[in-house]
Amino acid sequence: MPSLNDVRQELEWKLCAQSPLYFFENYWSIPVVGVGLSDFQLRDFQRETIETLAESDLVVILKARQIGMSTIILAYTFWWAFFHEEVPWLLISRNEKAAIKLLQRATRAFFRLPAWMRLRGPDLVSNTQTLLEFANGSRIESVPATGDTGRGDSVFGVVMDECAFMEYASSIYAAVEPLVYGKLVLMSTANGMGNLFHETWLSSQKEDSKWVSLFYPWNTVPSRDDAWYRNKRLSFLGQEWMFFQEYPATPAEAFAKSGRVAFSEDVLQYNNFMSPSKVLSWGFDGRFYEESFSDVKLQVWQDPFVWRDEFNVVVQKPNYVIGVDVAEGLERGDWTVVKVFDVNTLEEVAVSRSHILVEDLGSLVEAIGYMYHTALVVIERNNHGLVPIVYLQDAHYPRLYRYVPSGRRRAGRREEYGWVTSSRTKPKMVVDFLRALRDQSVLLHDREFMVEAQTFVSDGKGGYASSEQNHDDDVMATLICWQGVLEQNRFPVVFHDYATPPLTMDDFLNYDKGETFRGLDQPIGGPKMVAARRGLFIRPENVVSSDRK
Repeated sequence: MPSLNDVRQELEWKLCAQSPLYFFENYWSIPVVGVGLSDFQLRDFQRETIETLAESDLVVILKARQIGMSTIILAYTFWWAFFHEEVPWLLISRNEKAAIKLLQRATRAFFRLPAWMRLRGPDLVSNTQTLLEFANGSRIESVPATGDTGRGDSVFGVVMDECAFMEYASSIYAAVEPLVYGKLVLMSTANGMGNLFHETWLSSQKEDSKWVSLFYPWNTVPSRDDAWYRNKRLSFLGQEWMFFQEYPATPAEAFAKSGRVAFSEDVLQYNNFMSPSKVLSWGFDGRFYEESFSDVKLQVWQDPFVWRDEFNVVVQKPNYVIGVDVAEGLERGDWTVVKVFDVNTLEEVAVSRSHILVEDLGSLVEAIGYMYHTALVVIERNNHGLVPIVYLQDAHYPRLYRYVPSGRRRAGRREEYGWVTSSRTKPKMVVDFLRALRDQSVLLHDREFMVEAQTFVSDGKGGYASSEQNHDDDVMATLICWQGVLEQNRFPVVFHDYATPPLTMDDFLNYDKGETFRGLDQPIGGPKMVAARRGLFIRPENVVSSDRK
């Protein structure tokens, strides 16, 4: 006959098996700095997390730093493995050290359980740095995030800890998602926008999403008050992006201000992002049409413009710059982007974004260049950029950007055409354009720049690029174009005005002195003829500028 103590222990076992919260409050231990293992005192947000996990299989958790989220998730996985049969868990951490340290906490807590509970529970059949396995078929495996992580057997649950900082987050998720038949948890502090964690969070905010989101700000811990917040922020002077990453107050603040984003939301707010006034189709005859029949489009915010006074005299010659980022043919499908800026107003006026074949790109750029009054063309010469550069050279395009490589200046070498983007030039490109944005001296319209800017981040070593699985083609075309704007004074404007201005008194007084006079010496019908050639008329029958005639 079982003793009273045996009955009590069996009752305790059943209570623990039924309620993870009861088990945590009465038997689970956590490490405390300077103290060692101590009894687990649950916080309100930890209770909320367990209740959410009990009801939902897909959970994404955005959190502030050091609030105890890993502690409660680890305890939850142990509860499943210890009290249930055939429940394997996979814990994925940023690196090997973090993976080992995480599992050690579970192992230490297990050996601190009462002896009767360890005897009543399943035998421990494997105890290594990366695996805690029981005889009931359940286990907890803790591994680092690598390119091959997750390609194994089916599991009941997966936890991706600090998911936003994993280098191979997307490929790991693609590998584990089909293998999970229970719980899938993504948790992390923020690391900018555009990564897997950010995209999953955005998905969780939709009404029809299968994901459930939880956000825990900096003041989730009861001891953190306003004074603590101010003092903590002072310790991050010069690195505020890191402070908002670690201790956000809202999800928007966490994502927008973290991750070393090169062009943050505050420097873009003064621009006017809007739909284009017209969209033209480019035909392989070198002309633009208003009909929508081509995959190669030109979005136009401002038509080519010539500033004239009331007497039809040019006040300021039109001056445009075109920047071209040529697609590299990557598997993720990068774009070729042609960006146009007005030097006189420092306004973005047109953009073409397409998958055009590189052998046709030169003809497209040429057409846009002449449309905008023989704009200065700056093409990135990296990789496939040499193809359109050679095309424009052979076509004798008059304003093609060129430079003298720094290592060849003393040797007297000739200039080379095109812009070179490298680890040395890219930081300059970013800083130059960031200064223009902060000074509000440039006006952008293309919404794609705003989208890509959210994922265009610094690597902390002076380099800049889009985050994983994102594009930076529009950003790079803009930066290339801006370098052309800064150096356009090296390339004289070649605009020719064919319009006939009104006669002046000097014209009449000097005519009988034998001087050439542009007005009285014109043949009959001349003014009408040249007026028809003036500027650019964006119509199917007349879309090529006068510079080409």
